[in-house]
Amino acid sequence: MNDAISNLSSKGKKLAKNAARVDFEVFMEASQNLYGPDENPNGAFPLNVAENQLMASEIRDRLNAVLVQGNIPDWVLNYTHLLGNPEVRETISGFMETELCKCPISPESIGLSAGASAII
Repeated sequence: MNDAISNLSSKGKKLAKNAARVDFEVFMEASQNLYGPDENPNGAFPLNVAENQLMASEIRDRLNAVLVQGNIPDWVLNYTHLLGNPEVRETISGFMETELCKCPISPESIGLSAGASAII
């Protein structure tokens, strides 16, 4: 065992030998059981991935609309609400309500972050 690992706690040594993602198994399980309104209404929404394929077209449309207007909102360049910009959270909740689960989703139940540390 090299010096760096030998100085770790027993938990640290275990994590150094294995993947540190505690959610990896849950993610893999969820990704094999994706939600679909008709084909799998009891499926999962794996939300711990960086890609946002479900909302890609809506995000693209919104960004294009901002570019056409030429007005980048001030909040884009600054810190925003701790859980993410309220308007963006409202847009996401509306998309999830109409396109994903066909049920009410409060924007207050959604948190957005550029990284896990910030959202935790």
